[in-house]
Amino acid sequence: MEFDLDQFMQQDMTSALSDRELLPPGEYVAQIGKPKGKRWVSKDQSQTGVSVVFALSVQTEDGSTVSVPTSFIVTLNDDGKIDDAPGKNFRLKEYRDATGNNEEGKPFNLGMLEGQTVRVVISHDLYEGKVSERVKSVRAL
Repeated sequence: MEFDLDQFMQQDMTSALSDRELLPPGEYVAQIGKPKGKRWVSKDQSQTGVSVVFALSVQTEDGSTVSVPTSFIVTLNDDGKIDDAPGKNFRLKEYRDATGNNEEGKPFNLGMLEGQTVRVVISHDLYEGKVSERVKSVRAL
């Protein structure tokens, strides 16, 4: 059957959409999805930057997988490249360490994270009145 965009746009739904149940806070094994770069602007328009956005396929205790979206801000240097000064980009460092991609002299790009398996700690955060999952830390298996 061929996909019909017009029919798709006109379909009626009578069921309400709902959120899935949140993962309990804890440690999980996860596979990293395809990273994408995203520009951002602060609400007051005073700051701009770049973040990396991807989904983690998190393995649950019952063997199923749950997609958990995550992102982190990347600090750039004056040349517009990822700042590799000590103490900068700690979250990127966590992912590189966890995937064995943080060796001096070894080439790295963000696409190399895709498909890598890591251990993550998931916690819950309250954001704009709604509880959501947050990746608290990332470690090697």
